[in-house]
Amino acid sequence: MANVVTTATHLDDALITLLDKAFIVAGQDNIIADQFVTKKMSMNAKSIEIIKYAKMAKATSTLIEGEDVDSIAVTDSKVTFTPAEYGNVVTKTSLRSLQSGGQIDLGIAQVVGYNMAESFNALAILAGEGSANEITVHATNEAATIAGNILTPDHLAQAYTDLSANNAMKYAGDAYVAVCHPHVVHDLADSTGWKDYQKYADAVPIMKNEVGMIKGFRIIQSTGVSINANAGASNVDTYHTLCVGNNALGYAEAQAPTLKLTGPFDRLGRMVHVGWYGVFQFGIVDQDALTMVTSSSSQGANS
Repeated sequence: MANVVTTATHLDDALITLLDKAFIVAGQDNIIADQFVTKKMSMNAKSIEIIKYAKMAKATSTLIEGEDVDSIAVTDSKVTFTPAEYGNVVTKTSLRSLQSGGQIDLGIAQVVGYNMAESFNALAILAGEGSANEITVHATNEAATIAGNILTPDHLAQAYTDLSANNAMKYAGDAYVAVCHPHVVHDLADSTGWKDYQKYADAVPIMKNEVGMIKGFRIIQSTGVSINANAGASNVDTYHTLCVGNNALGYAEAQAPTLKLTGPFDRLGRMVHVGWYGVFQFGIVDQDALTMVTSSSSQGANS
């Protein structure tokens, strides 16, 4: 996370430091996307290319004594990312600051930091939801039974098989990652075979928002997952669960998201604008390392 950028020349340096600290803490503590986005590039460029290398063919023939081995060309392809501008802003007034005893200053920085983190996570997940590989648990033409089509360990086992068959690489702990909405996690946590993260926390570093493991997936909980409200003929909410292997998703950054303090521009210096701004893009690098499961949940709308 880069340092604060400010043009608010009338703000005290100590206040700027406090605002920046509150923003960074609120933002970094809530970012989960950087844990499952494994291809990252940062440079000041209009477009950024991330290279994807194809796997070599398996060597199944014995070597012949005295003969050299033929070299095999490594093939690669490029995935082009075009970073775009993202940001949000609120305006703080002198009167509100005085009335709150200055507490609103840090509160606004924290709110802006939370918004940056939540937006960052949502953009990463939205990119993954463009997966060409989908397992659909629900069926929109089954109005009488769709509410019961929740995500189960069997569906995750199917996704695990798909990723394994594509030789998708795993994360630390020899597992893939599944990014789930809290409503979906609620259903999985009641399933046979669920292992709470405390039971293996000593063996592997725990990811942020990791809540458990099941069927070869480390489960990360996020509200950034899209809810397709009232999908299908029976008006049931559906959810996308991202089943991710290494190198599935990429992140290209022209400018890291940072705190922005601008103003005051009014004649009495009463208003300061507090926001965040960044230029970046998430995208799919390797389709074979990503499978999306679409399901309902017992906690969502089911009528």
